[in-house]
Amino acid sequence: MVCPIPVQERPGFSVYTSPGSRLLPYNPRTMALEPGARVGAYQIVEAIGAGGMGRVYKGFDPALNRHVAIKVLPELFAVDPDRLARFEREAQLLAALNHALIAQVYGFEKSGETRALIMELVEGDTLEQRIAAGPLPVAEALQIARQIAEALEAAHESGIVHRDLKPANVKVRGDDSVKVLDFGLAKALDPSAASLAADPLNSPTLTAHATRLGVVLGTAAYMSPEQARGKLVDRRADVWAFGVVLYEMLMGRRPFQGEDVSETMAAVLRETVDFGALPSETPTQVRELLQRCLERDVRQRLRDIGEARVLIDRVIAGRSTDSGRAPGISAPAAAAGTPRPLRRVAAAAIVVGAAAGLLLFWARTETPALQPPTTLLADIGVDASLLVDQGAAAVLSPDGRTIVFRAEKDGRSRLYIRRLDALQATSISGTDEASGPFFSPDGRWIAFFAGNRLKKVAVTGGAPVDLAEGVDRGGAWTDDDFIVFVAALGPRNPLMRVPARGGTPEPATTLSGDEVVHRWPQALPGGKILYTANSTPTAHDGATIKAQGGPGGGSEGRTVVTGGYHARYVGSGHLLYVHQGTLYAIRFDLDRLEAHGEPVPVIEGVAASAFSGGAQFSVSEHGTLVHSPGTVTSDDTRIHWLTADGKTSVLHAPRDIWSTPGFSPDGRQLAYTIQDGRHLQIVVYDVERGTAAQLTFGTASHTNPVWTPDGHRLIYASDEGQPGVSNLYWRPADGSGTAERLTSGAINRVPWSVHPQTWAIAHTGNRPGGRSDVWVLPMDAAGSGERTPGEPHVLVATDAVETMPVFSPDGRWLAYQSNEDAGSFSVFVRSYPGSTGKWLVSAQNSIHPAWSRKRAEIYVSVGGQILAVPFTADAGAFRPLKARPWSSLRYSPGGALRPTYAPHPDGDRMIVLGPGSAAMPEHDRVVFVFNFFDELRRRVQ
Repeated sequence: MVCPIPVQERPGFSVYTSPGSRLLPYNPRTMALEPGARVGAYQIVEAIGAGGMGRVYKGFDPALNRHVAIKVLPELFAVDPDRLARFEREAQLLAALNHALIAQVYGFEKSGETRALIMELVEGDTLEQRIAAGPLPVAEALQIARQIAEALEAAHESGIVHRDLKPANVKVRGDDSVKVLDFGLAKALDPSAASLAADPLNSPTLTAHATRLGVVLGTAAYMSPEQARGKLVDRRADVWAFGVVLYEMLMGRRPFQGEDVSETMAAVLRETVDFGALPSETPTQVRELLQRCLERDVRQRLRDIGEARVLIDRVIAGRSTDSGRAPGISAPAAAAGTPRPLRRVAAAAIVVGAAAGLLLFWARTETPALQPPTTLLADIGVDASLLVDQGAAAVLSPDGRTIVFRAEKDGRSRLYIRRLDALQATSISGTDEASGPFFSPDGRWIAFFAGNRLKKVAVTGGAPVDLAEGVDRGGAWTDDDFIVFVAALGPRNPLMRVPARGGTPEPATTLSGDEVVHRWPQALPGGKILYTANSTPTAHDGATIKAQGGPGGGSEGRTVVTGGYHARYVGSGHLLYVHQGTLYAIRFDLDRLEAHGEPVPVIEGVAASAFSGGAQFSVSEHGTLVHSPGTVTSDDTRIHWLTADGKTSVLHAPRDIWSTPGFSPDGRQLAYTIQDGRHLQIVVYDVERGTAAQLTFGTASHTNPVWTPDGHRLIYASDEGQPGVSNLYWRPADGSGTAERLTSGAINRVPWSVHPQTWAIAHTGNRPGGRSDVWVLPMDAAGSGERTPGEPHVLVATDAVETMPVFSPDGRWLAYQSNEDAGSFSVFVRSYPGSTGKWLVSAQNSIHPAWSRKRAEIYVSVGGQILAVPFTADAGAFRPLKARPWSSLRYSPGGALRPTYAPHPDGDRMIVLGPGSAAMPEHDRVVFVFNFFDELRRRVQ
């Protein structure tokens, strides 16, 4: 059954059904006819297709005992009498068109308010289905092209122009004979050729197995330049489309391709056709024919399709003015008894032999000269610094006219937007703490990540829309309106996909072998996905670039390039990726998902992160590249000491990514979580001895270690025994004994702090797909001094996300972070155990609260800098004072839920991730490279 296309509600239509002849409401744009329904005298057998302007069914004509094609037209024909009258006049002309190679129009049926065209039902595969299996042999392609040309010639002689010729409108039957479908329907459905050309969404195609999106893209790919520009067309538009179809038969791909309508039409208007890529056995005359058919200047284009038929007849027959005669190729009907493979081999040999002596049929059309690139260093348009620690901070819209970027100003990060014809950029409301922006295919929306959530906001402004849980490791908006993204940073996480309108995420890729991460996706046409795969979450110079042929996580991707990351396919037919800070390019076959030739370095010094796999470049559909110059951020995961006066030293070099650190009460030990490539485990590091010991093992995930007040045990989260649902456990910190489970149930629980006196465990809890709230698990003390878990209860629960609850050293206060402030996290403090007040500690996109055990200070992290917030507390009131930088040095912060710093109990030093450089380099400019596609064509063969 064909899925209906939702449209604005209108009054329903009615048709008769059989048996019983009872009336059913029917709207041809929103309901499909069931088998057995009748349209006039014709009975519906089954639905066989849908297109941009209605539905097509297989029907039965009881009067003549034959099957027919019934094309039910949209409701606009019933409500617009003038349009209906024009259509009926055109339909009469189409019915008069009678040719063996053209599908016949039998009549026009009115049934109540339903309008349907009754046409010849042609069995067999479409040419589109034939081409999907790969390029056609030259001889077979010429046989089919010759018949298409003859059908066009007959229609043109009758004054009818097809206007929508493409492989989906050509049926190839079992004997290789051709039927061309839908002649003249473009004009019949909309008599204004200009309006049809100007809006490809009005595609009249009503062919089987065509989705609405596929129809639009297919139609745009075969439009002549004058159609794409909205001009009136004549039969030379069919000549252009004929050339596109012949090229596609020979190559197995279209000469003009794009990810959406605008990109495809831009290619039609500007893209250079690579005639040199045609199969070597293609006759010279056929090459010249293609060049004449695909001449953008309509005055220089081949004027009469009959000339193409004559030329192809000569090539098939092996005749030319200087080579005499060669044995001919039998016509399809006469050759029906010959096995097809033998006919193809024989025909190919004849064509290749005959082509060797043929003279040029027309003078060669000159290929437009490649334009040299233009490079421009430009200010971003606001007094801010690009944040280049993850994926591309600055991205171009599909049309290349707008740039969106992530930057920090006055200690706050947000998204900014700037049209390239404007001098200044403006901030986008509701995007505080946002990162990883990317555009929708139509350029109307910007998706991004903030507060561990995937969101979108309209380019024109408005409130952001929350879509799903997600982290900034790349995102891509597909042409079928899904978003592919990374949902979490844990190991063994494939890419996910979620409807762009919101919904339930589902796997988009499948991890294979030793892969632990998929990230930095790009959506390719036809539901294909390009992404970076790696066997470790870091060291992406050794990663693999893979491509998957369709949506869904049921199949493994195909390896395209080994030794690179952050790949992007561009319209010149090349793949771009980064290796050791250099942007490389290699030729890429989009249909076969294969790279060809040798990679060529094209730009050195592109800012990138080998640690996360992100890179700072973006390319528009028309060939403009923007990138941030800089160096490669190393994958240094060492734990550093950092002091307030800016001194740093290395404490420990763990083997993998680490986060959620915490010192024991005496400061002699440090516990943290590592990501060992496939699983999350807990490590205890002895600060004095300089030795590390892994505490947990196995295939379960163990994370977020928290010390008990006596320093003897660690409490942590684990999904042991219940994969996908974490509960609270504890065990001796020295590794002796066994783990003991403290909670159970379907709520995911993660510990963050233990009360210094009561041992109550402050943790977050959330049901699958739900918000995160602050919970407390009481730990009751028995007479023997043993602690046993009580019943957990909610302490803070709102519509926002509350997380990272940490008790103050005296146990009177509880700090936590919440995104109740316009979706960005801020740190708050509440009294404990009562809740007599709530105080905002820091609103500057602050995360990761931690308490000083020596001073009346609370620490927060803002943009990679640790701030100290002094406070006073008396009579149940908490008063935060003015924040100050704890140190001038910055560190590498983890995600919103992955702190990578911890204060030592002595109050004079902290441990941090990263080298503790004095300041992040300023990135207030970007480099534009115009005519970049021509540069790739020149340098990367």
